[in-house]
Amino acid sequence: MSDGFINQVPVDRFTAGHFVFGVLMGLVHVSPLAALAIAAGWEVVETPLKRWIPWIFPHPEPDAQLNAVLDAAATMFGWTLGNLLWALLGPALILKWQR
Repeated sequence: MSDGFINQVPVDRFTAGHFVFGVLMGLVHVSPLAALAIAAGWEVVETPLKRWIPWIFPHPEPDAQLNAVLDAAATMFGWTLGNLLWALLGPALILKWQR
């Protein structure tokens, strides 16, 4: 089960996964409002899912509120970075692929 810290501290190893997912959403041009809705929506449904189907989660303990908020914030920070990466590198990649 849990080591007692996952989901209970403000930032845990799963926060990195939220960040990466945010980067991916930014790279594929998910709108900021949709990205926020997905990030917040996941945090809302995550706890009930952990109660109903705990076996699909490596750590089914509910998230502390601050952990949930910072996971959503990490998603949005990742989304911002993904958008910036696409703005900076996307045109160069498109030109390279068109050659």
